[in-house]
Amino acid sequence: MSRETESRRNSLEALSEIIRKAEEEEARGEDFSEKDEQALCKALLWNMEQAVSVHRLLYDDSGKAVDFVCEKVNPAFEHVSGISPKHFMGKKGSDLFGEKIPYFDIFVRTAETGRKIRFKVYYPQIGKFFDMWAFSPEWGRFALLFTDATNSVLAEREHHLEQCFLCGITDMVSFWLMVFDDRRNMIFWNRTAERLSGYCSDEALSPAYPVLEKLFPGQAYRESVLERMRRMAFSGEDAPDELATEVAVRGGTRTIAWTCSLWKSGEEGQSGIIAAGRPVPGNRTA
Repeated sequence: MSRETESRRNSLEALSEIIRKAEEEEARGEDFSEKDEQALCKALLWNMEQAVSVHRLLYDDSGKAVDFVCEKVNPAFEHVSGISPKHFMGKKGSDLFGEKIPYFDIFVRTAETGRKIRFKVYYPQIGKFFDMWAFSPEWGRFALLFTDATNSVLAEREHHLEQCFLCGITDMVSFWLMVFDDRRNMIFWNRTAERLSGYCSDEALSPAYPVLEKLFPGQAYRESVLERMRRMAFSGEDAPDELATEVAVRGGTRTIAWTCSLWKSGEEGQSGIIAAGRPVPGNRTA
């Protein structure tokens, strides 16, 4: 058994003993001692999967915070950060990151005001993003509790780029494109839809603005249109080529020929209808 594994096992046993003692004292109606509370907090910090590092600010002769020194880290620090504790503990921030220490203003604010601050950080030296909490155990000191957020941040960026690419393409097409889910909430509305309908995307996508009721006024007519769209979407190859409907737009009506298909979101488990419409020439009325 490695020294690290044995140390972790001993810490867990100590944590279990503290919790057992706390439960016994609570059952007897006794207060949990401050010493035991401190031991419990230390055991939790040193056995959690999140990385923890504790730092002390360094001040110049004028009383201005100019640097910090790392005092201690928990066992998870190396796994989360990829940095060996021996290369971090006892080192100044300027030695680790250069003269301009990243996020130093946040660390000073936390250490001197006691504010808890959550933020995402990126350290190019190690090529990682972190989801970080800064808090202060006492004036002039700050602690960081953080997890590796690299994969989630990169996934968010990739998703954002895909969305930008998709929106760029759909805004270039010349047909009315809208997507609504099974509850008839509009979730996509392209620029051609804005131009042909007169309804901007903010209106169409607002839950408080029932745009389908505006487009297909009259409940019986609306239900008929949406049911035919649903059948077309689920019929696939057997569906008719187009579904022509009268659509109430701002300033009059248009005849729109729709092609519908099924939409499914694998990530969120949602489904609905993708409706692509083209205006039938010469069929707009004021």
